[in-house]
Amino acid sequence: MISIRLPMARDLISTSIAWRIRLLFGPLSLVLLLCSTIRASEPAFDEGLQHYQDGSYADSIDSFMEANAQQETPASRHNLAITYFQLGQIGEAAWQIERAVRLAPLNREFRYKLEALRTQLSLPSATPQWYAVGALIFSFAGWVVLATCCFWIILGTTLVHRAAGSEIGIFSKLARSLAIILLILALPASLLHYRARDTGIVIANEAVTVRAAPAQAAPETGTARTGERAQVLDRYKEYYQVETEGQAKGWLHQDEFRPLIAQ
Repeated sequence: MISIRLPMARDLISTSIAWRIRLLFGPLSLVLLLCSTIRASEPAFDEGLQHYQDGSYADSIDSFMEANAQQETPASRHNLAITYFQLGQIGEAAWQIERAVRLAPLNREFRYKLEALRTQLSLPSATPQWYAVGALIFSFAGWVVLATCCFWIILGTTLVHRAAGSEIGIFSKLARSLAIILLILALPASLLHYRARDTGIVIANEAVTVRAAPAQAAPETGTARTGERAQVLDRYKEYYQVETEGQAKGWLHQDEFRPLIAQ
């Protein structure tokens, strides 16, 4: 069985951690990550922590899933990853920690645990480029709103002064310059974020067969490993056409693969 140590986490609002307490991760102990900014947890979240501490992992999952249904948070996804790992459901654990990193891309703790899990699964390094992390700071809609606002600021500061026949003031120049810079950042970030929406994780606990058509009887085209990332190309009923990071291309059943963002 894969051996890895990953701590549980409380719910985070910011990714800057002022201090933390770590307890040994073992059969009689629970590791908690405490942060400088902690939001009052929902009862279901606290129940999940208690069930985990008691070793009732199935009940812990139910509680964390209930907490996610109320409000999805990086911490609850992270804790689901740890709990699924304890139950030996490695593929599900990989999806949950990937989702946690997607929700909190600047959280070093989550990224470290994802990297550790992928190493144990013999998958390539998941360390993202700085621009890929930056693109996930805001949602796709957030980047679109920012780009739209910047466009109108640029247009407005230009047209108003032209209509008035006056020179652009210092404040207007600064506002327009800042808007241009933010627009340049927002456009590629929106594109990167949009492309990232079509990725998913192989959640099967063992390597699965990638098939040439959306049917179990279809010819094999390759193999997808547990926890492997894949780009979604198409969907037909309960099947996804994907291309994995290992270059396998074909169809996987929804019980074997799950997108990181619901489609």
